[in-house]
Amino acid sequence: MTKHTQTPFKITASYPLNHESLQTLTLLYMPIIGQDAYTLYVTLYTLLDRARLKSPEYPLDFLLDMLNLTPQSLLETRKKLEAAGLLETFKHDDNHFLFELYLPLTPEGFIKDSPLASYLNHAIGSYRFKDLVEHFKITRVQKSNYQNISVAFNDVFAPIEDHTTLKSQFMDTSRQAVKFNTAFEADIVLEAIPNALMHPKMKTKRAKQKLQEIAYLYDLNETTMQPLVLKCLTERQTLDFNCLTEEAQSMYQKIPKKQLSKRSGAYDLDYFQSVHPKTMLEDLSGKKAPVSELKVIERLMQESQLKNEVINVMIAYVLKELNNQFPVYNYFDKITAEWHRNNIDTAEKAVEYIKTKIKKKNQPKKSYRKPYKKERTDTEVDWFDSYLKKQAEDVKE
Repeated sequence: MTKHTQTPFKITASYPLNHESLQTLTLLYMPIIGQDAYTLYVTLYTLLDRARLKSPEYPLDFLLDMLNLTPQSLLETRKKLEAAGLLETFKHDDNHFLFELYLPLTPEGFIKDSPLASYLNHAIGSYRFKDLVEHFKITRVQKSNYQNISVAFNDVFAPIEDHTTLKSQFMDTSRQAVKFNTAFEADIVLEAIPNALMHPKMKTKRAKQKLQEIAYLYDLNETTMQPLVLKCLTERQTLDFNCLTEEAQSMYQKIPKKQLSKRSGAYDLDYFQSVHPKTMLEDLSGKKAPVSELKVIERLMQESQLKNEVINVMIAYVLKELNNQFPVYNYFDKITAEWHRNNIDTAEKAVEYIKTKIKKKNQPKKSYRKPYKKERTDTEVDWFDSYLKKQAEDVKE
């Protein structure tokens, strides 16, 4: 057997690989990344300790022998996973490797918001691609001919006097209430809907907040929102917010694009803490945000469990890093996982974390080689601090 490298590696992940993710990986990702990359990904996940989502240290030849790969083929296979957003590889100074695994996109995210869908269509053909899309669609059972005979909680369980509170023992995933600088009145919209069409119990505070969020994101007022709400009422007298979001996006695309003004003031902590992510995005570009970017913002607000102020810093940081190119959701999801691991839950912590990370990145690496006569100029380490305080200068450029 060919002698392989003894280079050690470890594996880490933020979330366990669930059934839905494995199904998405198998049906949507595998035709693009190939069987070797698929096997490598599943193997790395299998080597994780389920409780800690970390692995002990292994020699690299253990992986090569188990998968029957050469070092070169392993490198090529690893790069496919990295390009697909499923893996990131880190190398330590002493030649140790760390493989960080990421979950696949949701089927909806893959098909609707990801460039990978085009590659899948190219790999398997339009006919098979449509078959796979249909596979992930949900057909809801019509219940209009059924009577709901389910009992309520208090029909089975008697009241008790001692109440156990365990909230302090768990991560608090609640987010700060979103504040909107808008005149939109959700009450007007909901009160205009007859109770026969929408049950009064559905007209909750959360429903009103959701209406306000959608109205703000997609530039709707009470008049334009009303017909969309009526269109998305269900047979159960509830409001389908997924339907409402899709209808709002469709209407938003038909609205003529307007030119906005770039913000000329400083992007300080007070600004991050008070502004909505959509406003943040439009202040940075001076343009109306496209639907594709608003979809990403909406998912971040719903799924990231981060406060809006933290999302604002993340958007500013990412756009600065990518020269104002707005990436897909999976890019933000990687940063979200990293920030959760480092307990980044305020704008202030986010800014300090970014500044520390940039300083570490620009520290000169240890080298035993003779230094060049002409030293390379380091990237400015305080660019983000300047970005926060002197954005007006950037706007004029």
